Amino acid sequence: DRVTPQPAKPLPAGAADLVRLNAQNIEDLYGAIRARDMEAILQVFLRQPLCSRLTEAQGRALFGEMVRATADQLAPWYGPSI
Repeated sequence: DRVTPQPAKPLPAGAADLVRLNAQNIEDLYGAIRARDMEAILQVFLRQPLCSRLTEAQGRALFGEMVRATADQLAPWYGPSI
């Protein structure tokens, strides 16, 4: 009935870089949300690995669709002009 920490080896360089990028994106997203900065949120969205094959125009269009689809939930935080 106890928890024993297990030492772990460092991640391989490629995996460590991916984890670091993901962690930085999460921090940047949190800051952008707190600042209610939609452009900064968009920039974090565009850096996500799942968006890596999109052009910037495609990413902006997809982000716009997502914002419009959730505008009723976003409006209390970002205002009615969302």
